[in-house]
Amino acid sequence: MNNFKEYKSKNGNLKIEISQDKLSAYLTILESDSFIDENEIVEFIDNLGIKAGLENAITENKEKTKNIGERFLIAKCETANNSSKINYFFEPENCIVVEDKLDLANVNNFESFIKNQELAILDKNDKKGVDKNIFGEKIQNSNKINSNNFLGENVYFSSENNSIKAKKTGYVYLNKEGKLNIKNDIYIKKNISKKHLKLFGNITINGVVNDSHLEVIGKLVVNEKIQDCSGKGIIVDGDVEVAHAEKSKIISSGKMTIYGTLENCITQVDGEIVGSKKSTVCGGLLQSGESIKLANVGNSFPKLTELEITYSPFKKLQLHNLSKELNYNKFTTLKKEFRNNFDIFLNKNIEEFQIRVENIIHKNSFFRILNHSQIVMQKIHNSQLSVKDGKLEINAIDRI
Repeated sequence: MNNFKEYKSKNGNLKIEISQDKLSAYLTILESDSFIDENEIVEFIDNLGIKAGLENAITENKEKTKNIGERFLIAKCETANNSSKINYFFEPENCIVVEDKLDLANVNNFESFIKNQELAILDKNDKKGVDKNIFGEKIQNSNKINSNNFLGENVYFSSENNSIKAKKTGYVYLNKEGKLNIKNDIYIKKNISKKHLKLFGNITINGVVNDSHLEVIGKLVVNEKIQDCSGKGIIVDGDVEVAHAEKSKIISSGKMTIYGTLENCITQVDGEIVGSKKSTVCGGLLQSGESIKLANVGNSFPKLTELEITYSPFKKLQLHNLSKELNYNKFTTLKKEFRNNFDIFLNKNIEEFQIRVENIIHKNSFFRILNHSQIVMQKIHNSQLSVKDGKLEINAIDRI
């Protein structure tokens, strides 16, 4: 951001601020009992040596009113260094309108970008030679791109190829100044029913998600309930937080937090799964690539509930889907990454993988850690499951 040096007239009723780069100057007429005429202002400007960029300021101020106590532009010089041209990698007319409520009917058509993806390229101005500042002094043009005129929130400039990139995943838009921004936090304050949506960013849904297929690139928080999403389900490339869910498929590449009950769900998460003191999983399958910590497992009905620690359920699904798409290059890259990470996973101490249930495990609850398994056939309390000496053991724990 440009710093300004301040100058005051002899009578103290005029103030001029000159930018550090000497490319702009602003005048403020201060409150005063004495009359100020135009000649006094002109003399003050002349005495400071300002002689260039005056016409540019007149053009910019054409429609603006000048009030006492408010500064206004009196000189501005444009140089090749601050007049770069931008080329977008999106259609501005398809950008999200941040002032409006999210339009779910058209959200799949909004321009979206993932973290570190290029939004635009800045072209160097071809102008060479010498520019002048507001004092008429020569400035040697370095032909260096000035990106500040284009950078808004959640974006950054990469000098490697003169591009503007997304700092976070979300939806691109241009603000009133024409600067690029990424809207990362999206709030949906309504129920979602029978929809297929692909969403980008940190998505918070204050409603029920019913019979829908959601793909989220980012984080998903559902504060009410996910229900009957058992087809393609809810796929999140990031963390997920759920209050309640039933008869649904939930797949995540990150960490999962459960606040209430998951009933008859298929849940596959690469990261750890952590439940609140009221969390319950009954029926269905719960898989984690790291660890599981819950309050309760199963219920009083003899319904099979499965909990498992296995390697990267999310990546397994990605590989399966890519094999169907016949995308050989992407499949080969992901397969190589999968194998490398799998070797690291297997080299971990198996005792690190734990399932912890801090209240009740009901009968007919099945547990597996890698290739070690055990089924619980009677109600037990406050237990931790881990592998020791080649066996899956259940040990009592102190309740927190």
